Amino acid sequence: MRCILSIIIVAFITGCIPGEIPISPHASGELETTMIEIGSEYNNQIFYNLESNSVVSQNEKTDWDLGFLTGVDDWHIVINSSKAGGIWSVENLDFEDTPEIEDAVWEFDSPNGNLDSTAIDDYRNSDKFYVVDLGYSSTEEQLGYMKLKIDSVNESGYFIRTADLTHEQESLVFIEKDADLHRVCFSFSENFAVDIEPLSSDWDMLFTQYTNLFYDPFSAYLVTGVLINSQYITVAIDSEKEFNEITYEDIESYSFSSNQDVIGYDWKDFDFDSGFYLIYAEKNYIIKNVLDQYFKIHFIDFYDDLGEKGHPTFEILQL
Repeated sequence: MRCILSIIIVAFITGCIPGEIPISPHASGELETTMIEIGSEYNNQIFYNLESNSVVSQNEKTDWDLGFLTGVDDWHIVINSSKAGGIWSVENLDFEDTPEIEDAVWEFDSPNGNLDSTAIDDYRNSDKFYVVDLGYSSTEEQLGYMKLKIDSVNESGYFIRTADLTHEQESLVFIEKDADLHRVCFSFSENFAVDIEPLSSDWDMLFTQYTNLFYDPFSAYLVTGVLINSQYITVAIDSEKEFNEITYEDIESYSFSSNQDVIGYDWKDFDFDSGFYLIYAEKNYIIKNVLDQYFKIHFIDFYDDLGEKGHPTFEILQL
């Protein structure tokens, strides 16, 4: 009996050395299934938060045209690529002139979000202006063209001029920077900044149409998928392991990307024989946010219970 008691006492002492803190095993969250309603005409843009597994805000994709970046030193302007519009840089005419659309050479933002590859290039110290193709509505109605000239930009905002092609009406607009937003959105139809994006810290993923660029041959084509808030999350892809097999311990083996189209659209494909979208459920996305939280998601459907497309559905679990 003394021998047994001694063993128990030794085990207790060596298992609780002063200064050591027991570490609990990492606890994962609960598996949830979420459906996002972009709509069968892909008319909605949906801002989504991972931690709360909830929609933060949504808007019609035609509610805005340009996004002005908001950092103190920022001067970049991006286009709302969900409408399949483009940008023509005009250098050999005055802003008051009427450019011939037949002469246009259209440029597009890179879908990966690289600011070195925006259609509106470096306009500083230049007299150039831009023709903006406003793209198409959800019902494929052509929305027309506008002219844009950026007179100056500083730490406070952008001073711009806008006009229709024939220059019957010109407006001067100041776009004020807001440090709480990734970009301030502008609408030509309203001719002022509009409330579109949530606070940068409030959203992680944007479900939307966007213009993807294909090569050989070149084409700019609307796709439907996910763009990430690359200021706040990064993403890795695992198509080898089953979704249920991916654990927190796998994280160190992944390479994470901040490209805004890293999730993109190709978790699905259109089957021309059946006329339906097929889902690649084996394509798993591991997402890290700025709080060092990790999530895994994979898509399992693109249709709602009524068979209407434009309803991406995914499983999500916090690792």
